[in-house]
Amino acid sequence: MDDKLREILKINEVVTECFMQDKASKQKYLILKVDGEVEVKNIDGKVPLEEMQAGVGGFIEVVYLPQFTEKKNIIVLANEEGLLMQLQFNMLAKYLLGLDLVGDIILINRDQLN
Repeated sequence: MDDKLREILKINEVVTECFMQDKASKQKYLILKVDGEVEVKNIDGKVPLEEMQAGVGGFIEVVYLPQFTEKKNIIVLANEEGLLMQLQFNMLAKYLLGLDLVGDIILINRDQLN
C-alpha cells in the first residue's frame, strides 16, 4: 500500500474516532492542515472566535456538510479569504470530505461555537 494512502487512512481513523462518538465530538476539534498534519485540540466549553480564526489563519467561513451536520452536528470552518490570499489547496479536505478548500480547515461540533 502506498505511504500516502496509508497516511490518509490513518487520518480518517482519527476523524472517525473524534466525531463518530457523541461525547467525544463535544470535547475535541480537528485542524486539517495543508501540510497533511492533523492537529487534535481538546476543548472544555465553547471555542473562542479568536482561536477558530487562528486555526484557519483569518476570517472564518462555515461550510455545512449534510452528511455530518444533520447526523453528528459537525461543521467545517475554512478561511473566508483563502482564495484571495492564494492559500495552498487542502488535500485532506478533498480526500476525507470531498471538498475543494484552501488553507487549514477545522472540523468542529456546531455546539462548540462561541
